[in-house]
Amino acid sequence: MKSLVKLGLISTIFFTACKYSDSGEWVAKYKNYELPSSELKSVIPVGTSPEDSLKLAQNYIDNWLKSKILMESSESVLSKNQILDIEVKVESYKNDLILNEMEEQWLAENPPKEPTEEEIVAFYNENPAIIPVKNTILKYQFIAVNPDQVSEAKKYFRQENAEALQALKNLANETKSAAQLNDNEWIDWKDFLNLMQLPPDTPQGRFLQKNQVFEIPQQGKVIVLKIFNFATQGQAAPLGYAKRALKNIILNKRKLNLLSQKKEELYQKAIYDKEIERK
Repeated sequence: MKSLVKLGLISTIFFTACKYSDSGEWVAKYKNYELPSSELKSVIPVGTSPEDSLKLAQNYIDNWLKSKILMESSESVLSKNQILDIEVKVESYKNDLILNEMEEQWLAENPPKEPTEEEIVAFYNENPAIIPVKNTILKYQFIAVNPDQVSEAKKYFRQENAEALQALKNLANETKSAAQLNDNEWIDWKDFLNLMQLPPDTPQGRFLQKNQVFEIPQQGKVIVLKIFNFATQGQAAPLGYAKRALKNIILNKRKLNLLSQKKEELYQKAIYDKEIERK
């Protein structure tokens, strides 16, 4: 019986809110605080069933009332200075959100030009050590072949021309073998060990040899691997490895410059319009 009465009361409140959503009527009250009917209506999605609407309305009203009671209770728990400090932080956070949203809109309306390949190379040449290597990395290619195809695969790797690379790709397609034949692929040392199914304590010196071809037996197949280049921890990252990060650095610099210019324009306009006063 009590639940029916409660349901009827909430139903009355909800439909009253819908009927008087623009009239300034309130649907719940705690002391001098009022929950406007328009606010309640705004949280109920269009098309919601009457039963679900009543549940949403009831939960919203309950949460609103609890929030108001807790907020008023905080005045007896927190000092005025604590509350003032919170208000300052909230205002600062609000300003940061507004400014961030404005900056995002500026950038959407005036996106900076993406750096060209030439600009990335020039930036790298001017700042070769801007991106240090965190872990050993390898530039590599490999193909998994049958034991009787090892000599053929090694021959193609040593030729280092477009025809030999295409021959390796054809071999991979014909035998449906695992392969990585991109010409600018880098891999972290730990990922390399996992990929080649090598033990974690494998000495790095075994593979840190430029332009060398290796054989790694693996489950009835043989991995024919070529290491083109490598870099160890603390060294400057090679251009091919760092290119994506360099592009992002240049792009972020351009974004910051654009935002700085926009802010300076607004500041200078305020000065010109005599909207700024100093004592």
